[in-house]
Amino acid sequence: IGAGGALGARALQQKKQEYSKGGLFKKKNNNQLNISDLDLIRNIITDSKGEVLFSKIVVMGEGPTEEILLSVLGSAYFGKSNFELGINFLGVGDNYSILHVLKFLKIKWFIFSDYDTPEVKSKLQALMRTYDIQEDCIIRLNNENTTKPLEEYLYDEGYEIELKLALKKVKEPKYYNEQHRIKKKEAVEIENLRIDGLSKEEFLKELKSWKVKAAKIYSQQILLRKNPDEKFPAKVRELFEKIQRSIEVELNQVEL
Repeated sequence: IGAGGALGARALQQKKQEYSKGGLFKKKNNNQLNISDLDLIRNIITDSKGEVLFSKIVVMGEGPTEEILLSVLGSAYFGKSNFELGINFLGVGDNYSILHVLKFLKIKWFIFSDYDTPEVKSKLQALMRTYDIQEDCIIRLNNENTTKPLEEYLYDEGYEIELKLALKKVKEPKYYNEQHRIKKKEAVEIENLRIDGLSKEEFLKELKSWKVKAAKIYSQQILLRKNPDEKFPAKVRELFEKIQRSIEVELNQVEL
């Protein structure tokens, strides 16, 4: 384990010792969390180098693409780094076990859910019932009748150019030198024209294999939009506005 990993592991062990008597590692129905739950919590804490335990706000998304998008756009929206603000964006899949830790430590949290499959919708609804979660803590990309993954949501929001540019970038070969770049130029141009000509369905199917690598590129490209209102997709802006209100409430409480 590296230095960061060791820090995360020590932080987890310390918090576990401090809070186990108070029920941190018990579910609401008093059953112990299972091994996979604890492994996920441990991995999240280790990956964040223990920082998640000391966050002011944690946003749980479903995967690395959501985590990357929100991290990149979040820094731009708030004008500070996520670290400075004490915000952690996490990719947790559909396992929200870390919620037990956040609720116990009284860390403010939000869920940014793709809400794009019957299974995801069912699990989120069950989670809300179990923990009496209020709607204000949840951002859904889809409603009950739609099933768009993140990339399709962004495509339909008008970010086709940024998504296609990202795919072109990740598929572009690595050049050994300028001569190699010139040699590959025609092939790259042909490939780029092919990508431009793909239908929505064809493009999203191809992007799926590259989506994690493409996420940072299209997120940065979205921020280059000249219209400030277009720099943050509607659902992302909705999340950030809720975070902003939460930060303002905390600041007001400190001032009082």
